[in-house]
Amino acid sequence: MAALNRVLSLYLLLAALAAAVVSITASLYYEGGGEPFPVWDILSAVMAPGVVIVLVDSFMRKRRFDSAGGDLDARSYLRVNIVFYAAVVLTLWFFRNWMGDLTNTEQDLLVWKLTDPLFVVVAVATALRLWRAEP
Repeated sequence: MAALNRVLSLYLLLAALAAAVVSITASLYYEGGGEPFPVWDILSAVMAPGVVIVLVDSFMRKRRFDSAGGDLDARSYLRVNIVFYAAVVLTLWFFRNWMGDLTNTEQDLLVWKLTDPLFVVVAVATALRLWRAEP
């Protein structure tokens, strides 16, 4: 199980790094006019499994926390719940917009501008926890 955690952690870290770099450098090659750079299509395909990994991992972690009967401190409670609910919001935003991109429907760029940094934060937090093999 530790080897699987390390592989998932590396995948999340690399996907988060790619999302961060593309988000930061997007203004260099795309000013909002014309056709967007195709790297976003590739990046969305890379981010999709990461979003699912984060959601499943945070759900399993929340479930373990809830079954412990609240014996953990408030800090652990906040950490578990914030990551879980951020993962839920990320999943809803990401897949709604990605499906819209795949069907060529009009998308709100603000949602993408919120989704990309949220993915970076949640993916890195999950990756670091998986790497350390924390429960």
